Amino acid sequence: KYDFDTPMAARLSTKRICDEQGLSREDALLIMAVIQAESGFDNKAVNKNKDKEGNVLSTDWGLCQINDYWHIGRGKTFPSVEHVLNNPQEVVRWMIKMHSQGLLRLWVAYSSGAYKKYL
Repeated sequence: KYDFDTPMAARLSTKRICDEQGLSREDALLIMAVIQAESGFDNKAVNKNKDKEGNVLSTDWGLCQINDYWHIGRGKTFPSVEHVLNNPQEVVRWMIKMHSQGLLRLWVAYSSGAYKKYL
């Protein structure tokens, strides 16, 4: 039903999920702009978060750049990195849920305003 194999396909599938979740056009565009800024709609995107000395503190994974320190692992939002990468539709729905709870600031692209150039 959904295709996340290429950035274009991932963008179209994300738009479909936004529509299915009943998002307004404005909210769908916002979600899509944040994802574009975070991963470029690349479901295999990986970003290592480092301190000033270059030590990796955590890693962001997949389409929605889910942080492994806060949200991946036993007892957390997602059970594993593999789950995040293999279930991007679930991750997009979770991001939409976070938005509906006023928590889109969890994504740096939103809190920094970097998403705005994709609106």
